[in-house]
Order: sequence, then C-alpha cells, then structure tokens
Amino acid sequence: GNQLVQVLEGGEGVRDRFLDLLHGVTLELCPTSNVQLGSTVGGLAGHPLLRLHRAGFKVTINPDNRTISETTMTGELGRAVEWMGMPLLQRDQLSSDVLAMTENAVDAAFMPASRRSELRRRVASMLPRLQQIVSIVAPYL
Repeated sequence: GNQLVQVLEGGEGVRDRFLDLLHGVTLELCPTSNVQLGSTVGGLAGHPLLRLHRAGFKVTINPDNRTISETTMTGELGRAVEWMGMPLLQRDQLSSDVLAMTENAVDAAFMPASRRSELRRRVASMLPRLQQIVSIVAPYL
C-alpha cells in the first residue's frame, strides 16, 4: 500500500495509469498487521487505506491474522476512524467510505458467484436496520 502511494505521488497521470492496470483488482488492506510488520510508514495515522480509496482504488479493510494481531473487524474499523480520519458517519448515516469498502469486500469475496450474489443481498437487507441503529447511537458518538 505505501509503495503504491509513493508511486501515486508522481501525479495524476501516474495514478490514472495504475488505476487502468489495477482495474478490477481489490486491495485487501490490514492496517494493524501492516503497522506491526513495519510495512506502513508513520504508524496507523500514515496508513494509506483512505488515500488509496479516495484515489479510486477498490480497497477493503480487514483484520488479517486476528489472533496474532489481536484485532477484529470492529477494531480495524475503529482504528481507521480514530487514526486515519475515515468518517464513520455522514449526516447520522454510515459514511460512503464505510459502505463502499463493505461493497468492495462483498464483490471480492472468494466464493462462487451465486454465493456472492446471496451475500450481496443479505448485506443489502441488513443495511436499513444498521442505519437505524446508527441513527440512534450517532448523537452519543
């Protein structure tokens, strides 16, 4: 991830070229593991997750090796919000960043297309309830 960000700092033309090359490729990013392994400059605050996402790359946020890194999906999302500045909410709804990364994860899931379609439907069916919960707890965040 960081090496890709360094290349992207070469300008828009470089970013567009990489976007073309990586079209359809999803980058599974695991912030806690990346920091623990020393592959991220600047700790969690320097992790490129949000920058890559906003540059147009399909990224997901993942816990990687949960038992070694002692993290969970909830923990990784919390770190992205706290350390990387990723908004959890926008107008008392889940942020477009969170929703897009969730959709990317479903689209990149290693499973047959029929199961992935079912997973997409299940996630979509849960979103209204999740949004309702978020709107209730938003004032306390």
